[in-house]
Amino acid sequence: MALNLAMLSTQQTPPLSVPARFLLTAPLFMGAAALTLAIWPDQFGGRWSPAVLAATHLWVVGFMLMVMVGAIQQLVPVLIGVPLARPVMVARVLHTLLTSGTLALAA
Repeated sequence: MALNLAMLSTQQTPPLSVPARFLLTAPLFMGAAALTLAIWPDQFGGRWSPAVLAATHLWVVGFMLMVMVGAIQQLVPVLIGVPLARPVMVARVLHTLLTSGTLALAA
């Protein structure tokens, strides 16, 4: 099944700041996960140790989920053809909650 590119509505894309805030924050969380592994290498006694849990959540929630949310906010309006309602405000709130929640979970 081929994708009909003529049906894509690129006029519905949100401003670049909407997905960019997620895609630029994600590598910071990957760095935080690597820093966690570098600072506490001796605390990896099992999968339930605090350092392993913190690094895992920084990687999965902080990096992977952050990239997915940014990509979804960019792709969904184009594929569906319907703009997001107040995309900058929604992105700002989602980014703030996701960032603070990930940091609180890792702490």
